Amino acid sequence: MMLFRCLMPTLAAASSLLGAEKVMFVGDSITHGVGAGSYRWPLHRLWVDNGMSFDVVGVHVGNHSNGIAPGTAYGGVVFNNRHSSMCSERAYEIAGRSNSSGRLGNSNIFDWLGLDASYSGKYRIKPATQMPDLFFILIGTNDALGENALRGGIGAGDNLATLRKNMLGSGGDMDTIIGAMRRANPQAKIVVLSIPGWHDTIQPDNTEAADFAAVLEFNREYAQWAKSRGVTFVDISSSLRDYTRTDKPGVAVPEFLQPFDHLHPSPQGDLLIAGAVAQKLGWPGATAGLPRREVVCKAAQSPLREEWSQQKNSAGFTCRMKLDMPSPKESCRGEIMAEMTCGSGHVQVLDCGIRWGKDKMLCAGQMGNLVDVAMAYVAEPTGTGAAPGYYVWWGERLIGEALPGLAGQVQPALEIRGGKGTKVTGGMIENEACAPLTSATD
Repeated sequence: MMLFRCLMPTLAAASSLLGAEKVMFVGDSITHGVGAGSYRWPLHRLWVDNGMSFDVVGVHVGNHSNGIAPGTAYGGVVFNNRHSSMCSERAYEIAGRSNSSGRLGNSNIFDWLGLDASYSGKYRIKPATQMPDLFFILIGTNDALGENALRGGIGAGDNLATLRKNMLGSGGDMDTIIGAMRRANPQAKIVVLSIPGWHDTIQPDNTEAADFAAVLEFNREYAQWAKSRGVTFVDISSSLRDYTRTDKPGVAVPEFLQPFDHLHPSPQGDLLIAGAVAQKLGWPGATAGLPRREVVCKAAQSPLREEWSQQKNSAGFTCRMKLDMPSPKESCRGEIMAEMTCGSGHVQVLDCGIRWGKDKMLCAGQMGNLVDVAMAYVAEPTGTGAAPGYYVWWGERLIGEALPGLAGQVQPALEIRGGKGTKVTGGMIENEACAPLTSATD
């Protein structure tokens, strides 16, 4: 039997990726968090998982609704739930170009960073001790959809051109915002996130193919703007997009959005956004509080079946499959390329994503040829705050957490099956729950 070993990388560098940086999140309700903790919560856990040092600062605390309570701890590190965002916030309000809404006391980025000496309101950090070294900006959804809903949607008329001019034009709102950040701290790192997608059942308006096409176009221009200004751009819309929707390219997956509005990210959507941010910035993936372990993988053929025998461990276990998939097609059909059953866990790898049962966990325009999926079962809380259930990784990126086992899927074995030309190149089972290594070399 051929064996190959996954090499253990050093994680010493992980603690220095953030160093002792102070982090500030700027945005609207997607950063504020509606019906979930926002992407800030899975980022917090990822940082803790990897031993990173951080201090989140901001002028506001909490989520808009049903989020994470301030003071909630993960791995012994309190989530302070601080940010500088508000539901319905616009870029022009943050820039200070216009603001009469009353949101955050009509304050703006200059007030928050202590750049306006005349400001006497409560929304201000302490510049001497809380000046951010790292800014995240997630803004533009309300600018794109809000006012334009009354004018036929963002894809109608000259609405996109107006948005482009206001947000991305020379001296526009985004220039003003990052200019204030650099004035406050010339050495600060700035990360800008794209406008995320939404589903075509939101109300009212902005549900036509032209509306989704307009935002895709805007995000492409947004990326170019970021490059020209020397800031990091993360395309989070690609993590939420349903690539099987060829009728309306850009539509987001319903499972990644809150069911009550199909606009704000669900906890799964927040997890995917955080993973995209970490991947772009070169941070290790989340571990869910599990140890990273070296594992020995064996070459395999499809179908691969390995009985539990002495390997079963009631405290938890880990299964893994490695695939060599056909060259990606130009379009996605949602075809099942391979599947892995382990205990009551069942993962399907599609030509454009990964699914748990019938629920999508990940969508990708093209999965690529080499695919590595790990599944860990946690029977008891890890001690960090991670709940029992199944955890799933795509490479080292966590894409599913605390998932319940699927009825009718219990098997006393690991079973991996390839299809549609997919070759199973490796499989393994370990008698403990563990997370993948970072940057593993096979």
